[in-house]
Amino acid sequence: MRVAIVGAGLAGLAAAVELVDAGHEVEIFESRPFLGGKVGSWVDPDGNHIEMGLHVFFNNYYNLFALMKKVGAWENLLPKEHVHTFVNRNGEIGKLDFRFLLGAPFHGLKAFFTTGQLTVQDKLQNALALGTSPIVPGLVNFDFAMKLIRDLDGISFADWFRSHGGSQNSLERMWNPIALALGFIDTEEISARCMLTIFMMFASKTEASRLNLLAGSPGEYLLKPIVDYIQSKGGQVHTRRQTRKILLRAKAQRQK
Repeated sequence: MRVAIVGAGLAGLAAAVELVDAGHEVEIFESRPFLGGKVGSWVDPDGNHIEMGLHVFFNNYYNLFALMKKVGAWENLLPKEHVHTFVNRNGEIGKLDFRFLLGAPFHGLKAFFTTGQLTVQDKLQNALALGTSPIVPGLVNFDFAMKLIRDLDGISFADWFRSHGGSQNSLERMWNPIALALGFIDTEEISARCMLTIFMMFASKTEASRLNLLAGSPGEYLLKPIVDYIQSKGGQVHTRRQTRKILLRAKAQRQK
């Protein structure tokens, strides 16, 4: 079967991998001059690699890691220490240090109660908000907690957090940077479901919150191996210029 995929973001590329593995004839069409969507990167006229945004890979990205292993990109991941670093105004550094003898959820409690990123009042209000969230019953029944969390897709994390007693300073100093790293949008826009799903995984799996970075730009170290894999199976990937030529050629044929 011939399949056309519109958009060469990570989802489109992952779909193409599955389709070529199943024996289908696949073409991907991308309107931008570079691939990857939100995980894309390109080289500017001066030879610098420019990325779409912050790209970190948590250890609970199981589907992405399976894809990277399949296409030969797994060795391009660089595991970091179990610490999240915040760079604030004037170069002030804050940290969430998850390194602890005890695993989840205790390492997370240690990280949040010892961080210098928040005031004592912020920490108490964070404890109130997260202590009244589905995360607590989720430590006993993960599936039940996830059902509750999925029902929160219609409310922003900021609105949910404030309604549970969380502080505005916590949103600005901690949760906004995390939301921006996860989805390129702040806590006023990202859903409570998205943020609480991540927290639930952090609370239930010790290694979930450990960070990995790529050995270089996503275009070279993540996307190129995926494209090479697709093309090795007979698939085709077209960026803006190629897509435009194909569309113009198709238009000319229709007008004949």
